[in-house]
Amino acid sequence: MVNAYGAMDRRDSIESIIIGSLLNDFDGEYFHACKSVIMPEMFRNKNYGKWYQMISDMHHDGYEDTTPLDIMQFNGWNTINDEVMNMMNVAWEYDFLTRKTLYNESIKLDKKLVHKPLTTVTFDAYVNRFIQLVYGQPKQ
Repeated sequence: MVNAYGAMDRRDSIESIIIGSLLNDFDGEYFHACKSVIMPEMFRNKNYGKWYQMISDMHHDGYEDTTPLDIMQFNGWNTINDEVMNMMNVAWEYDFLTRKTLYNESIKLDKKLVHKPLTTVTFDAYVNRFIQLVYGQPKQ
């Protein structure tokens, strides 16, 4: 959900990071953290649920690379170009490793932020938090 200031709430941000990471997954590493605990209907963003289902189907059929191009190829090149562009934008903006790297690099480079610790958060932590938010569990 977007708040009154036009920003995403925490659950939407985590959804975006999960699906953005899966759309950049070249070896199935991220999917393995999700496959037994996340279902497509858990995503508030219906496109993300649809994309997650496609990614699940791909893994079921033995594919490990799940980039937008891989999804398009898996679907017999029938994926709508606008949808692929949306996938690419989410993959570009919300990939877990990219966001984590940029955050840590900004702390190293900005003298005003040097006192802040580098993040050691894992993708699994995002998956766990997503599950908690979906089921309304308090943060542990």
